[in-house]
Amino acid sequence: MTQEEERRFRALETLRKAAWESFNERRKYEFKVTFSMWTALAALIGLLMTRDMKGPAVAYAAGTTAVSVGAAALHAWWIGGISRANRLDKHIAFTEYRDRMNMMLNVTFGPGTNGLIAEVGRGGGRWSGMLQVCV
Repeated sequence: MTQEEERRFRALETLRKAAWESFNERRKYEFKVTFSMWTALAALIGLLMTRDMKGPAVAYAAGTTAVSVGAAALHAWWIGGISRANRLDKHIAFTEYRDRMNMMLNVTFGPGTNGLIAEVGRGGGRWSGMLQVCV
């Protein structure tokens, strides 16, 4: 490996590591925000369900439903944004920079590993965000 190739390889590793750290740092707080949103929703529903109803029950039920649907929509929006950002960082770290580094070193994988890489690339690793939205 020439000195220029070695410099480029180190630069790619620095960029790959930065993309991974961006993904990893986001994971540290995304679950806390999600948990906070659902805790607030549960507390609100609990508060509403234990209070004496004053007024028509239909209006009370409609208000509770509207707040619940709004919170669920906010959660879906949040998870959608986080999922897109995570996919981008992982794609950059695990595909773009990794592939360039492997090409520089003439690294090739066997059929099993290539199959797994293709599976994840087709969406096999997108279950996390969908699970959070469904919960």
